[in-house]
Amino acid sequence: MKITITRQSFLAAFQLAASVASTKSTKPILENVKLEVTEEGSTLIATDTEAGIRVKLDDLEVETLGEVMLPIKRMAAILKECDDEKLTLKSDKTKTVIQGEKSKFRLVTHDPAEFPVVEKFDSEQYHEIESNTLAKMLDGVSFAAGGDEARFNMLGVKLELFGDEATAVATNSHQVTSMTRKAVAVGGHQTEALTIIPVKATRTLCRVLSEVDCEAQVHVTDNRLTIQAGGVTVFTRLAEGRFPTWTKAFIEHAGSTTLTLSVRDFHSAIRQATIMTTLEHPGVDITFNGDGIRFDAQGENSGDSEIIMDHPCDCEEVTLRVKPEFVSDFLRRLDQDGTVDLRFNADEKSQIPIVLISGNDYDCAVARMGVE
Repeated sequence: MKITITRQSFLAAFQLAASVASTKSTKPILENVKLEVTEEGSTLIATDTEAGIRVKLDDLEVETLGEVMLPIKRMAAILKECDDEKLTLKSDKTKTVIQGEKSKFRLVTHDPAEFPVVEKFDSEQYHEIESNTLAKMLDGVSFAAGGDEARFNMLGVKLELFGDEATAVATNSHQVTSMTRKAVAVGGHQTEALTIIPVKATRTLCRVLSEVDCEAQVHVTDNRLTIQAGGVTVFTRLAEGRFPTWTKAFIEHAGSTTLTLSVRDFHSAIRQATIMTTLEHPGVDITFNGDGIRFDAQGENSGDSEIIMDHPCDCEEVTLRVKPEFVSDFLRRLDQDGTVDLRFNADEKSQIPIVLISGNDYDCAVARMGVE
């Protein structure tokens, strides 16, 4: 193989592919990006076996076809440190030479035949959605994904694709966060299987989808999610297990008391109250009454805090204890100059006393904490 690459554009594509590759693997070949140059085109390919990516290249000057494995750390360093606009790459599969005007690098490389296959996107059934929109959906709910290693079904983001809607949802059993956006079903595609994307793969998808700005095609099989966006195809294996029935948390609040609050003021009050929480006393009490909303926190050895938010409530006094980060993690993702609807349920039997509604199909339900 012999090609000439434009250094800067090749570096950008290489870094995108490398972001999916394995950095610590028992199989050293996975710490490489594969470059394929065929009659069909040129492609960078990487995988950690759980996720994979294909990135098309458009501006190569091709003299001879072929394929080569490029070690991530050294190849990235070469592309960053050289100041040539173009570099020549020649390879006989296991030995590769990269040459600029005044520099030459000889790399010992793996045999490309040993690299796992990363399949192309070839489905005629998929949902179509803007890549940046999908990235924001996954990022907007992933903070709520469970951290309990024993509950595998919560260690990820569920993606529901039905009709003209796409919904991303995550939960850790103490909060549920969901975001819904418009999408277009092509060929009758829908997610009949449980589409739970592992947290690590969710971060990978967010990073990749944020780099492109075009329509994305999303296809789901029983154990695999594949997305094509422009010249980039990325896949991830799906997590196993049944996802909790998350819609119940929001349905229960249909008749609850609703307050429309300033995001900035509400966020500020909850953050201030959090200052006095401790590991032993992590909760914040939120009291609603005719004078306003009061936020109280105290620790045995830290002291206490009392924050007042001027927003009278037409209700009997009620106090609800919540873990403040479950509220603030959601609020900081909203427009701080906007408003959020807070629905609260005083019924002690309700495990989800507070629901936050952004008005943009982006919602969060927060569970009650027990009395310390």
